[in-house]
Amino acid sequence: MLDEITRIRTEVKFAVDDLQAEHLAEELGAFLTPVRQSWITTLYLDRPDRGLSMAVRSSPTINVKVRLRDYADPASLWLELKRRAGRSSEKVRARLPRRALGPFLGGRDVSAALLEARDPRRSAGEILEAWREIRRLIPGAAVPVGAVCFFRRSLESGDPRVRVTIDRDISYHRITAVEGNEPLGLPIAREQGGTMEVKYGTLSPAWLSGVARRLAPAPSSKFLSLLRHVDQF
Repeated sequence: MLDEITRIRTEVKFAVDDLQAEHLAEELGAFLTPVRQSWITTLYLDRPDRGLSMAVRSSPTINVKVRLRDYADPASLWLELKRRAGRSSEKVRARLPRRALGPFLGGRDVSAALLEARDPRRSAGEILEAWREIRRLIPGAAVPVGAVCFFRRSLESGDPRVRVTIDRDISYHRITAVEGNEPLGLPIAREQGGTMEVKYGTLSPAWLSGVARRLAPAPSSKFLSLLRHVDQF
C-alpha cells in the first residue's frame, strides 16, 4: 500500500531565499526528522502533440504531468504521474530500470521491467495501475520537454504524516533527446531563490499556520517555470 503522502496529499508551496531555507530547516527540526539530502533531476515528458504542456499552460492549478525522477541511482529512475487540483495532488510512481528507458520513450510496453524493479512494499497491482494511468496519458512515444535540476533537503514526521522538502539551486535545461546518462549541459535559466513544500495527508501540522504567515506563496510550479523558459511565453 502506498503511503498517503505519496498517493493523495495536500501541498502548500512557499518561496524562500537561502537564509530562510537554512533557518526553516533548523526550526522545523523540532517537529520533523531529516531523511535525505540529494541532487535531483526531473525530466518532464509529453506526447508528440505537447498536449500535457498546453494543458498546464492554460490551467496552472489543475493539471497532469508525467516525469522521470533521477536520484543518481545508476540502476534506475522513478517514473511518475502527478495530478494537481489547487492544493490537492495525487501521485503514482514506479521504479524504471535504466535499461528500459529507451523502450519506454519509444512507446513500448515496459510493465514487466517495472514489476521486476518494484519496491516489495508495493503490490504488483499498484505498479500495473500506475503504468496503465501513464499509458492512458502518453499512449505512444514520450518526448522530453526539458529538465529541472535542484538540491533537495527532505524532512518527515510520522504522526501526523508530514513531509517537507526544501529545494535550492534550481536550474532549467533544454532537452531534445534522452540516451541514458548524458550530462544536462548548461542551464537556460536559474532561480534566484528556492521553494519549500509542505505535504500532508488528512491532518495539517499545527506549526504550518505560523510558518505560512511569514512566507510568500511560490509563484508557479517547476514544470510551468520550465515551460516558460523553454517556450518563452
